[in-house]
Amino acid sequence: MTMQNPHDQFNVPVKAPTATESGDRIWLYPDRRPGRWARVRGRIAVVLMIIYLVTPWISFQGLPLLRIDVLNGLAYAFGNVFRISDSSLLAFGAITATLFLFLSTTIRGRIWCGYACPQTVFIEWLIRPIEEWIEGPAHHRRAIDAGPKTPKVWLRKILKHAAFLLIAIIVANAFLAYFIAPEQLARWMTQSPAEHPVAFGVMSFIMLAFYIDLAWFREQFCSFICPYARFQSVLFDNKTPAFSYDYHRGEPRGKGSEKGDCIDCRLCVRVCPTGIDIRNGIQLECIMCGRCSDACDSIMKNLNRPLGLIRLDSTESIATPLGARSVPRRDQMGIIAKVVFQLKRPRVIFYGSLLVLFISFLLIRVLGRADLSFTLTRVPGAAYSSFPGEQYGNLFNVRVVNNTSATHDLKLRLLSPERGEVICGACDSSKSEPFSDKILGVMIRFPKDISTPHFRVEHLSSGQVIEGDLIYPK
Repeated sequence: MTMQNPHDQFNVPVKAPTATESGDRIWLYPDRRPGRWARVRGRIAVVLMIIYLVTPWISFQGLPLLRIDVLNGLAYAFGNVFRISDSSLLAFGAITATLFLFLSTTIRGRIWCGYACPQTVFIEWLIRPIEEWIEGPAHHRRAIDAGPKTPKVWLRKILKHAAFLLIAIIVANAFLAYFIAPEQLARWMTQSPAEHPVAFGVMSFIMLAFYIDLAWFREQFCSFICPYARFQSVLFDNKTPAFSYDYHRGEPRGKGSEKGDCIDCRLCVRVCPTGIDIRNGIQLECIMCGRCSDACDSIMKNLNRPLGLIRLDSTESIATPLGARSVPRRDQMGIIAKVVFQLKRPRVIFYGSLLVLFISFLLIRVLGRADLSFTLTRVPGAAYSSFPGEQYGNLFNVRVVNNTSATHDLKLRLLSPERGEVICGACDSSKSEPFSDKILGVMIRFPKDISTPHFRVEHLSSGQVIEGDLIYPK
């Protein structure tokens, strides 16, 4: 007889593991167990924390490596500077990042949540280790919180939350450094709050938000607020790999020769950072961290049974009994076989094609930007002006955008029409500063007997030509 998924077999709705039916918080004390997935996540977490904390302070080609400077309306990325006028590029960049998230989810499940989300990284690899160092392992902390609050208990909790607050301050200021120049941020930090009350209020709010999230809210954010968990089901299909329980092997649960491989030790539940029972199937709260797989493998190893009762595999593979499988399990495939398997999936092809399209568009737009660009617009409401000797003038605004770190002069000369002139007092007296955006008032003065109502103006230092049409009475 073919076994059914226990979640479907018993048809029991799975309630939120971190809250009671009345909405009260259920505090979790996840055990920490070693394993291959924990080792991978730990190494990645260290690298990501270093990148997160160090990146705002790194310069590239004399510019911030990554920053959205909200005070000056500029964005910096790998030597490029973008302005508010480049908001379309920022929008396309956000869409590209979203498509990358969609593609990675389709290929590997919620890898972002389990491996790269800043909340997961800092809580799992910084906050919880500090908590364990001060208050002890999970079972010890559970007993402390359930027991009387002695002076020793209060001292440990004060010390723990002082450490959490210090981490929140560091993380919050690193976060702010992505939006404010470090020099400005350093001045705010060293000066009296009375000198910049608004900035101090923003810094305090962000620091408090980080502290509440890291020290108290934790997995509740993943379970009840994070939007990613809500739309992941749209990105999943029956071939998407996710950490799943092989109920064909595991059921019926229990100890004894007539039982399955699952001895119902519930270690997979005790180690889960969001408190779910993976044996009930894929659930909204699961962040695909692999803790349950590591824990189950340690039990299977002790029992001398095959590993992978809980493993990274697709729903299609899990639903197929062992004897009926025509292809190897995902964790038994080679790298080339995994790539071929993914490329045969329509979702992967669709998201991948869109991602390549958007990346190509961004590269073309960014790499094709001129060092110095000129945009000509006619001054609203100004048709033409008359001068003695049947001379006329048209007034224009020329927007000059300097995308380089160099200073450029703004001298112009008129190429056509003949016997005309370009009048621009600011062009001779001012310069285009690095990464500046300037508007110049330019008049084209010309005689009535021109051969064509068109003009061409050259920027002397760059050789770029600005063209437009002229208006005058015929």
